[in-house]
Amino acid sequence: MKTYKIPTDQFEKFSVSVHGIALLQKHDVGAPACNSCHGNHAATPPGVESISKVCGTCHVLNAELFSSSPHKNAFDRQHLPECETCHGNHEIITASDKLLGVTPEAVCSKCHTSEKNQKGYNSAKFMRVLIDSLTSQENHAKELVDQAEQKGMEVAEAKFKLRDIHQAKLETRTMVHSFNQEKYKEVVNKGFAASSFVSTEAQAAVDEFYFRRYGLLVSVLLISLLALALFLYIRRIEAKK
Repeated sequence: MKTYKIPTDQFEKFSVSVHGIALLQKHDVGAPACNSCHGNHAATPPGVESISKVCGTCHVLNAELFSSSPHKNAFDRQHLPECETCHGNHEIITASDKLLGVTPEAVCSKCHTSEKNQKGYNSAKFMRVLIDSLTSQENHAKELVDQAEQKGMEVAEAKFKLRDIHQAKLETRTMVHSFNQEKYKEVVNKGFAASSFVSTEAQAAVDEFYFRRYGLLVSVLLISLLALALFLYIRRIEAKK
C-alpha cells in the first residue's frame, strides 16, 4: 500500500485511540472497531458523512445537537466531515476541556482566531472560561469536604452532592456540540449551584469543628479558674481556723 502512497498506520493510531483502548485493552466489545466504519466483506473507504453517521449511532445526543448547530451548515459548505474534523478518525483522543477554547491545543482555534471568525472565537473563549471556573470551584469544594472529613465532621450530604458537579461537567461535554453559549451556560450553572451548596455545607462543618474546639478550650479554662478559686477559698477558710 505504501507504493500507492496509501497510509498504513491506521491500526497503530486506532490502538492508542479512546476506542482502541476500550476495545483492545479494556475488552469492551461494544466499542467501535474497523468494520464499524468500513463495513465487513465489501469494505470501502468511508464517505465524508458516513463516519459521522456511525458516530451518531452511539453518540446520539451529540449528533442531534451538532445537526441543529450553526456548524452543520458551515461544515457542509466547506465539505468538511462532522465528528472527524474535531475528533479525528483513527486516532480519536479522549474528550477533555483542553479541546475547547482558543489555546493552540484547542480544536476551536483551527478555524477561529481573534481576527478570523471572531464570533466563534469569543464563544469558545467564553465557554472555556466557564468550564475552567467550574473545575476550580469543584476542586475547592472537594478540599473543604476533605478537611471536614479529616476533622471527623458529618458531611455525607455535601460529599454526595459532589456528584452533581461531576455530572454537570459531563453534560457540558455533550452540550458543547450545540455551540450555543446560553445552553452551555445553563448546564455549567447547575454545576456552580451544586458547588456552592457543597462549599457552604463543608465550610460550615469546618467552622463548627473549630467552634466546638475553641468552646471546649474556653470551658476547660473557666472550669480550671473556678476550681482554682474554690481551692484558694477553702485554703483561706482553713487558715482562719
